[in-house]
This record gives sequence, structure tokens and C-alpha cells, in this order.
Amino acid sequence: GKYTAGCDAKELFPEFTEDTVTNSNAIIFGTELATTFYFSGGVFFSLSANWISCPVTPVKPLKRDAPAPAAEYDTPDSISSVNILLSFGYAYYN
Repeated sequence: GKYTAGCDAKELFPEFTEDTVTNSNAIIFGTELATTFYFSGGVFFSLSANWISCPVTPVKPLKRDAPAPAAEYDTPDSISSVNILLSFGYAYYN
């Protein structure tokens, strides 16, 4: 992954400058559950949900002085994404 610091991050963390780019490597994992219903005549309906987790480990601790209270971020964390997908379709050729 590649992270380019946005304007809010630059205001919170003094070590971020205009050209701060951070690269990271991680194994992204997740799961998906899907079900599909087929009807006569070629119509189908599909409902699925998936969850994806991406671990994030800072290269070096990030220190924030303002706003109060001051904080230091140095532990791994993760970003999770949950999606619900709903689709309808028709098969022209059975």
C-alpha cells in the first residue's frame, strides 16, 4: 500500500510534509457469503456480504501534540470494510 498524507494529517502530525509518502506491506484477508436465487425464465437474484481486513503497522511512531491531549501512535491496527451487495439479472440464454 501507499499512503500520501492529506491536509488533515499534515495539520495533526508535524512530521508529515507536503511530499510525505509512506509505503507498507501487509496480507489482506477477508471472507464473503453469497446466495443466489434462480427463477424460471432466466431471472436471478443475488445477495452477498463481504468483510475485508487490512492490517496497518506504522513504520515509526507518530506523535501528535495538538489538539490536546498529546498522543503517540505506535501499535499495529487494522482497517475493516463491510459491504452488502444486492443484484438482479436476467440470463438471455439458458
